[in-house]
Amino acid sequence: DHCFDVVICVASIIYLDVPAFLQECRRVLKKGGVFVLNTPNKD
Repeated sequence: DHCFDVVICVASIIYLDVPAFLQECRRVLKKGGVFVLNTPNKD
């Protein structure tokens, strides 16, 4: 728990259970950590 400074998700969130994914990110991210999210372009 709370062991990562950064969590990065690149073009894959559309394949995930979003609420569960975000809960897990919150669980593993250190206080003051950075969450980077990139989503694919619809085109």
